[in-house]
Amino acid sequence: MRLTEAARKLARELIRRRLLLSLGLSAASGIVLHTFLYPINEPDPILRLIAFERPSIYVGLVWSYTLFLYSTPFLVSSILSSLAYVHFYSPEPTVVAPLPDKRRS
Repeated sequence: MRLTEAARKLARELIRRRLLLSLGLSAASGIVLHTFLYPINEPDPILRLIAFERPSIYVGLVWSYTLFLYSTPFLVSSILSSLAYVHFYSPEPTVVAPLPDKRRS
């Protein structure tokens, strides 16, 4: 088996499972973004004021911020996998049996 054929089979399988791949990538990148790169800046005075004055609005802000950290990578990976499907996916060739000849019966 040549390398290009193995790469095509791998790409075909990845594109077939693009939703699961997008979900996994968005969960992983959301964890990295939420934990290490862009955590919520709790000592920020404006956020502390909102938390003190309107706790429900603060909770909504925190939840929406966290939601966007997970949903944006999902949208990006979903768009990229859709582009890969449109431009690179070729279905596996199927072998079709010939039809029986009616003249012989």
